[in-house]
Amino acid sequence: MQEHYMFVIGSGFSVSAGLKTGRQLNDCIKNAGKLPIAFHTGGALVINKDGTKPDFGFPTSYDETFGFCLRLMEKYCDTHDFDYEEFYDYFMELNRRANFKDQGKELQDLYPLLPSSGYYSINREESKRGLLLHIQLGGLSHIYQELVNYLLILPKQVDYTKYEGWCTYIRSLVEQGNIVDIYSLNHDTLIEDLMKHYGLSEYMCDGYSLESSPFYGKTNEEEVTLAYYANRYDKPIRLHKLHGSISYYAFYRETEPGQLKVENMIKRPWGLEEWDLYYKGQDSMHKAEKARGMLGMEADFLTGATEKVHRYESSIYYKPQFADFERDLAVAKQVIAIGYGFRDYKVDEIVEKNLRGDARCVVVDPFPRKEAMDEAQKILAKPEFMAKSIDKVDWNKIEEL
Repeated sequence: MQEHYMFVIGSGFSVSAGLKTGRQLNDCIKNAGKLPIAFHTGGALVINKDGTKPDFGFPTSYDETFGFCLRLMEKYCDTHDFDYEEFYDYFMELNRRANFKDQGKELQDLYPLLPSSGYYSINREESKRGLLLHIQLGGLSHIYQELVNYLLILPKQVDYTKYEGWCTYIRSLVEQGNIVDIYSLNHDTLIEDLMKHYGLSEYMCDGYSLESSPFYGKTNEEEVTLAYYANRYDKPIRLHKLHGSISYYAFYRETEPGQLKVENMIKRPWGLEEWDLYYKGQDSMHKAEKARGMLGMEADFLTGATEKVHRYESSIYYKPQFADFERDLAVAKQVIAIGYGFRDYKVDEIVEKNLRGDARCVVVDPFPRKEAMDEAQKILAKPEFMAKSIDKVDWNKIEEL
């Protein structure tokens, strides 16, 4: 009988591959001024091939915003313990409150943090500073996403052997005719790399499709078809990335001159620039024409303890993901959470509400927090705790424990 086996993956899953824990990510972002990074005039975070900081001869406007971000983080840390998701919520709320005419003392106290060079050096009068603060706060989201993206790139050398037992267990479930539902809250591409390394890619789908794709790109003068999100899961290993990915980009279709609307998510291959993006519409079935639209500047993944929840209802990608999550929880024979700290209140709420009553639940975490264990006890059916890292689990006997 075919059964559903579910994995809920958190940041602790990727630690064995050399990616940072949440605490380490907090430290890196808080001290981002020490990183050898700069921002190109197009907005991309860049670093020299030899690992040094690029020098364009002048600070770009994005460099200026990055400097503002560093100063804002320093001020924030005077009164808060730094958490990168909570800080994102903080400056997004500031941006909502900022306006061109009336800013209270809290926002006015941020004026000294504004850049003091270039355009800003000649617009320092009070009447302009509110506008400049609004502009800087509005630009922080892109800078921050680029920074998090940079820190989530997989190391050049990954010790895949740490995941061999887990991948072997997944293979055995597939060979027995079962469905493996992987719901990841991470933005990195580790799971995709693992499936490729252990020869499981042919059994895996992630909802994206190349079939009848209207999206085309040109890289190295070659035309390539781009995968788009179709919510298609027709293979036994089904990967869902609930919070997006550093490999996913939103495509904004121009509905009328000057008006853009998010149409879909696509996978953007390395080297593809916006001006090399093509789209085949219904009125042009045999010729790919220049896309009347744009790719999102940065990868589409969710940040912010509460800000990300606002996107859960997005019909383009996230809402279908969570609908699948609810459906699969209701039929899962077994749910194993790996490296998940039970800190996403909306995800926890969905699990508690939809989890199959007789599902076996296992929590794998080498250093579980008491708060996480308490929450797991609340939302899971009699959870079994394994205080081990993923490579220390005996996956051959996981169902016998």
